[in-house]
Amino acid sequence: MDRVERLEHDLTAQLVATGLAVVGFAFTYTVLTVGSGGGISGRYAGTSEFTLWLFLSAAQTSFWCLVAWPLWQWCRSLLTAIPAGRPRVLAGLSAAAWIVLIAVPIIAFDQREGIRSPLDAFALRVRLLSAIGLLVAVPAVLGFMALRVTAQDDSWQHLTQHAAIARYRHATDRLRGFLAVLGGMVTLAVVVSGARYQAENAFNEQFRPDVGTTPTQVLLVLGALLAGVLTLVYLPVRGALDALGHDLLDHYCPVPAVAGDDFRPGLERRREFSELLGLGSSARADLESAIVILSPLLGSLVATFLDTST
Repeated sequence: MDRVERLEHDLTAQLVATGLAVVGFAFTYTVLTVGSGGGISGRYAGTSEFTLWLFLSAAQTSFWCLVAWPLWQWCRSLLTAIPAGRPRVLAGLSAAAWIVLIAVPIIAFDQREGIRSPLDAFALRVRLLSAIGLLVAVPAVLGFMALRVTAQDDSWQHLTQHAAIARYRHATDRLRGFLAVLGGMVTLAVVVSGARYQAENAFNEQFRPDVGTTPTQVLLVLGALLAGVLTLVYLPVRGALDALGHDLLDHYCPVPAVAGDDFRPGLERRREFSELLGLGSSARADLESAIVILSPLLGSLVATFLDTST
């Protein structure tokens, strides 16, 4: 593919992504507003808190539309590199387990008394959107599991040095990508949930004072739980890739004998090869990963400031 064709391909991809984002925004806007023109639905939809939740939800769906296709492409490329059979099955089962762990806190908080939508119709719409979000998250979580299986595979020993390095760097790049996307999705879920809780609290205060309201501080618990799950998903994969990187380092640049003439040059080659692999990531990279992992908790802090009742 020459330069002109690549530019045309990138421009087409950007236009398609933009179009999907617009469609996602319009879809969510329609789902949450259809049939709410009058009566109790109109009262609920007429609050400013509902409007904030509406636009945040639509923006969240736009984000899903932007990342869904790249996620599936990344995940597919990783899965095709894994030998068929038990490794793929293990990756799939692990991903399913983590999806459940991510979904359980959100569903549990949804079912708390006082957090439920004041209207059954809106509750069903929220569940529909949540199901779509979980579907988009599947390739991200599956990608983490595929990366872990890839890191523990010994097939790199049959590759050339250049191919082994390229495969390792590709895996670490994908890890950062999956972490950024999954962290963004979880954070948006917490912020949107906070906006919805505020909309329901405002409705209950005005039209159903007997129901009571739910303190938005529960979002801090939700954010902490999801940050913990994200940490448990990320750290084993990061550790497996680091172990693979050190195996590659020891294989291609073993530690030279201290008494040998090649000691200093050998150490220098080893240092350069370590930098090429990206081992011993910089403080900036560590900080970026920590921020992404803690983003659900940070999002819950932001969501608590959406409270307009205090």
